[in-house]
Amino acid sequence: MADQLRPESLKWVLTHVLRFGDTDIFPVPFEYKAIEHSWDSLQDELTSIDLSTYEPRSLRRFLVPKPGGGFRVAIQLDPLDTFLYTAMIYEAAELIEKQRVPPDRKIACSYRIDIDANGQFFRTQNGWPDFHEHSTLLAESGKYNYVLTADIADFYNQISHHRVRNALEIAGVSSVRAKNVEDFLMNLTALQSRGIPVGPSASILLSEACLSDVDTFLLRKGYVYTRYSDDFRIFCTDRCETYRALHDLSDYLYTAHRLTLQSSKTRPVPIGEFIETELLDPEKLEAQGKTEKLNELVSILQVHIAETYSSFAGEVSIEEIMDSLPEEQLRGNVLILL
Repeated sequence: MADQLRPESLKWVLTHVLRFGDTDIFPVPFEYKAIEHSWDSLQDELTSIDLSTYEPRSLRRFLVPKPGGGFRVAIQLDPLDTFLYTAMIYEAAELIEKQRVPPDRKIACSYRIDIDANGQFFRTQNGWPDFHEHSTLLAESGKYNYVLTADIADFYNQISHHRVRNALEIAGVSSVRAKNVEDFLMNLTALQSRGIPVGPSASILLSEACLSDVDTFLLRKGYVYTRYSDDFRIFCTDRCETYRALHDLSDYLYTAHRLTLQSSKTRPVPIGEFIETELLDPEKLEAQGKTEKLNELVSILQVHIAETYSSFAGEVSIEEIMDSLPEEQLRGNVLILL
């Protein structure tokens, strides 16, 4: 029997892509507007595709700079493949979400499902505030003296397609659909059995599905922790427990997933150092930086007023003051604020 997508799923994907784009990295290709214009005829073609025999089209592969240096490989699928890939995961999304640790426990914090008719896949907040808040609560509870911080090495590019299939089946997705997702991914990676596309929303959900059994394992072992994507923080009473947690996590990731931890980002951290150096909220830091730059600009204006207009008897408008500032000085500060 053919494995085909539901028309309503594909229509939802159209709404999703037009609102959020096909990746969280690249500009939205113009083709999606053309697809919207000819949707009635194209939808029939997409729903007639048998996923069991379908092979994806050519894709675009880019090297995207990382904030800390180096590059990550990002993928932009052919627009029609974006529809098929996203619709397959959309139809599995609710099952995957039910399989995850409940969101109110603030353990698996990242990208909780909240699908709506307007194309939204995830909750408005990506989960980082919950991750930060729960980390702070545990760190300041007085119960723990160390935190094991751990990060999976090259996570998206190392996810096994077979483990994706297993995770989908465990969540309740039919074995036929789970195999077709595996085959779709295999075709994208030129028949190599690892790696999911970096960028599409559907890949985020697949990555969370693959980590669901890791959460189950850590909870079964009795560890107190929180996680944002592949970034783990395990709270321990002493240094010995951090090494035990590191051993257990490393062993399970390799045994079950053939994944390893990134050594440069994996280490036991004393709780005081963790609070001082790790509990930094990026949004607050950005807001603080903008405030400091604004104060700096105000100071520049005050000095300029004092030096230029101290002997001026009349009133001077702010527009005149701004116009009199050196353009490069003003532009630099304004751009930093933006």
